[in-house]
Amino acid sequence: LPRFARECETDELGMSGGLQDQVIQTYGGVLFMDFDSSNPDGGRWEALDPALLPPLFVAWLAEAGTDSGVTHRAAHERFDAGDTEVVDTMAAIGRLAERALTPLTLGDSAGLGVLLDENFDLRSRIYDLDPRHVELVETARRLGAPANYTGSGGAIVGLHRDEDHLAELGRLFRRAHARPGAELFRQILQLIRMAGRQQYLVPGSSRADPARGAA
Repeated sequence: LPRFARECETDELGMSGGLQDQVIQTYGGVLFMDFDSSNPDGGRWEALDPALLPPLFVAWLAEAGTDSGVTHRAAHERFDAGDTEVVDTMAAIGRLAERALTPLTLGDSAGLGVLLDENFDLRSRIYDLDPRHVELVETARRLGAPANYTGSGGAIVGLHRDEDHLAELGRLFRRAHARPGAELFRQILQLIRMAGRQQYLVPGSSRADPARGAA
């Protein structure tokens, strides 16, 4: 289903993008995604316990939303043309997901944060980033909060240490006219946990048994 949905977007609508959105929309929950081109499904998806996630926040500028398809198009064209910088950078970004599994499962927020920052730095090499979005990330970093894009539309996601840190981030974002959304993230996670048994039913997942770690 995810691959079929992506083909509809790319072939029929001319939209540029990967499978991430279609995979999460199909299976829900928290997923590790391995986009192995040799897999007939386009990759391997592994369901993870949402309780493993550290404290998160989202922030965005209402007037700075962008079309992620447009954002991806130039990088996709360079990738398809064999541009070494893009090919190597995308491979490095892909390896970050594998590396992130260890700190995530060990509850190592600091280690996960290092990889979150590295992801943003890699992205900045090959994408023409909107300065307003970059400023959101830099604002979080100034307060010691690792951050990166949630996708490619302009919102960011980051890690916070505690409620005091979150409140300080909220004040700084509001001064920058951004909208902090930690409470929104809590509501999303609560919905994921309420559907916890369903999220472990990903075909091919090594954690597909609902009895294993359901939140």
